[in-house]
Amino acid sequence: MRNLKPVKSIIVTASRINSVHELAFRLTQFNGITRCTRFYYSDCEVMNAVFYDDECSYIRMVPKLLAHVLQNMHRSPEVSFQASPTSIMIKSHFLPEVWLQDYRVIMNTGMTISTNEFEVYDYRSESTKEELVFCVKEV
Repeated sequence: MRNLKPVKSIIVTASRINSVHELAFRLTQFNGITRCTRFYYSDCEVMNAVFYDDECSYIRMVPKLLAHVLQNMHRSPEVSFQASPTSIMIKSHFLPEVWLQDYRVIMNTGMTISTNEFEVYDYRSESTKEELVFCVKEV
């Protein structure tokens, strides 16, 4: 659902049955349709990421270029960025179990972008290649 205009009411409930935790959202629309979305989660230890700004790599690119690159990732829920001192390779990323199930409909797509295409490209890693995988919805 893109917006909440047709929603008449929202009920949020949190419950715990044995070791299963559930967070439920019940949305009732003006036309009488009710949608319920459940999220299951578990307790875990809180982790804090520690990094130093002066040791982090930094890139900046025109948003239009990133949009064109991501349009070419056909049906890929995740994208892999592999950075090196001279270029970045962007390619579609599929989990192995998805690859084994639907290998006929999956199209692997990859593109290499030179450092000249970026406004700022500051690679500070000691290794020759670093990889970052993220969900396309996060972009």
